[in-house]
Amino acid sequence: MPLREQAIKLTVEDEDSPLYGADADAIVVRAGRLHLERNPARGESYRQTSLPRSRRRAC
Repeated sequence: MPLREQAIKLTVEDEDSPLYGADADAIVVRAGRLHLERNPARGESYRQTSLPRSRRRAC
């Protein structure tokens, strides 16, 4: 599975992610950040996606 798809899967399945529960097809990946196409404010960076839940809140 390509990195982009893995990152999207992580975010939509992680209850601590701002993208939790979002439709994977509605997520855009640009400039190291994942966000909703129609709401760019709802998103997170690749770095935040790869962090364990315990460290996400610190970012």
